[in-house]
Amino acid sequence: MKRTDQISLPAPIARLQEQLNEFRASHPARTKLPVSVWQAAAELAREHGVYAVAHPLRLDYMGLKRRMGQVAPAVRVRETPAKGAGFIELLVPEAHRELSVDLRTHNREDKT
Repeated sequence: MKRTDQISLPAPIARLQEQLNEFRASHPARTKLPVSVWQAAAELAREHGVYAVAHPLRLDYMGLKRRMGQVAPAVRVRETPAKGAGFIELLVPEAHRELSVDLRTHNREDKT
């Protein structure tokens, strides 16, 4: 039994692994993977880490890492509905909790 068979994968990675296995079984070797597969893998890598996604899916580690830059940023900004609101909430995935934010007002005063 392979080591990867003994490790339980997070459900989203396992689902993508099934899709990849079906794709690989129905296409000739060396067929390029669809862009949607790479995008899904990049999004999972943002949450779970590049190696944790690339290894079980048998994807190129550096290729996945390079494609992560092509995915929309994981940080979403949500402002209060009032025009010119003074409060901004940053919703950051758990994997990216260590970050620094530098905010400046219109007159360039530091508000760190």
